[in-house]
Amino acid sequence: MQQLFSLIKFESADILIRIKGGLDNDIIAITHDDDVIKTSPPHMMTSNTCTDKSFFIVHVGPVKTSTTTIQCGLRNLEDTTNVLDESNITILETESCRKTKFITERIRQNNITNDKKTGGWSTYDNIISARTFVPNCLMKWMPKTHLGDVHNQTGSRMYTGITYNDYNSSSSTSSNMPLCFTSSFATYAKQQSEKCFSTVISNEILIKDMTKHSEHKDEFLDDLVDSLGPDIQVFFIAYYRHWFEWVISLHRQNNKILESPRRKLKIFPGIGGNAVPTIETYFQAQLRSSSPEYIHHIIDFLKDNSNVELKIVNMNSVSSDPTEAFACEGLPKSISLCSNIQNLTFDRSRKNSAPGRSYFWADQLAVAAYEHGGMLSETAQRTQVIEKLMAFRAKQETLSSSDLVIPMTCPSQAFYTEVWNQSMSYLSMVSEHLDESIDELKEHHQKAFEKAIQSEKFCAVNTTAALSEKIWIDFFQEFSTQHI
Repeated sequence: MQQLFSLIKFESADILIRIKGGLDNDIIAITHDDDVIKTSPPHMMTSNTCTDKSFFIVHVGPVKTSTTTIQCGLRNLEDTTNVLDESNITILETESCRKTKFITERIRQNNITNDKKTGGWSTYDNIISARTFVPNCLMKWMPKTHLGDVHNQTGSRMYTGITYNDYNSSSSTSSNMPLCFTSSFATYAKQQSEKCFSTVISNEILIKDMTKHSEHKDEFLDDLVDSLGPDIQVFFIAYYRHWFEWVISLHRQNNKILESPRRKLKIFPGIGGNAVPTIETYFQAQLRSSSPEYIHHIIDFLKDNSNVELKIVNMNSVSSDPTEAFACEGLPKSISLCSNIQNLTFDRSRKNSAPGRSYFWADQLAVAAYEHGGMLSETAQRTQVIEKLMAFRAKQETLSSSDLVIPMTCPSQAFYTEVWNQSMSYLSMVSEHLDESIDELKEHHQKAFEKAIQSEKFCAVNTTAALSEKIWIDFFQEFSTQHI
């Protein structure tokens, strides 16, 4: 039978009744508030008894722990296989590869487009290519004692004059979560739970946004749990990576030049561009700031609350691909995705890889040559010089069948000691949440640290020495001749 659609007006919302074959009723209530969507799928017409508890699974990263690969892997499974349905899992939102089925339906139901003429551009951007919804929504949470007050919580987000009725008028629970959560995400999670499905959110932004509620963390977590009801267990997943390795990776990620759209990384510092900090300088900044994006903050945030569970996956010991490891080592054991994903063909490629160390030696040498005076013309392009340096080095190493040695300057022993102590302190904090013994963890940490030192991961190019070598003098002379 052809699908029939009828539109019925009900209070302030439109109720779309979709009749499929005359058998299944799919009722979807859509409010006109962009922050709110209510869905009531066909399973609500029947009652289900679940043998296992449903979960509201929040994967919080942190960044540089294969989050993009995991998110895109889950989305690939959602788009190309039935394995998530077979495992009783649904994806609510991911930070990367964002257009989940839930988000796609939200766009369709609210007639959101990216057409600037219809005024839909900014809303569409928030969903697909800008900041995702769940972090934005959770940042609207306020403790009960603050409701109605005037606030500026995060500088760029101001929530002023909010009253309790405006804030939570439609909630049927004692939860103090904002309306965007209770009427949208929590509602969806409850509906999935009635089908015995667990809901997954994977978003590394949450690790920073949620911990901004640290002063009232227990109230926030209790409100989150209450909003989902007694049949859903809140389950957090975070990944541990040795802190010193994590900082090195974060430095590379935050200072990409060739791939970056930021113009100030494309031009030389002397003419208004940004200088890439050395890895030693970057470490010092992380030490001063207590690494706001690292895992220890989420542990501090969750450790004292008995209403939520926390699973930490040791990224250093993961041997399988990140998506499979997430399924087998991250998810609650009662969820069958691990067994269902075995030997399944899907896109297992790593995403968002950071540039190698060679990327930075080339930039350091190019910037030094530009600032040296006479070695590069004022019209030389930073990215072009970097690409030529990398190609030249690759050619030289091919011809000589050996690595081209570039003089390096490495940090002092005091620096290594400080980094080691900081990294070990984080390891001690995380160790009680990991399966390995503390002795095993320390041994692996020591081997990895020694390897990083031997590989000169903490070092920078000695540009003064390098630019006095004939091979680089000749290179820059030839480059300048060819690019006058």
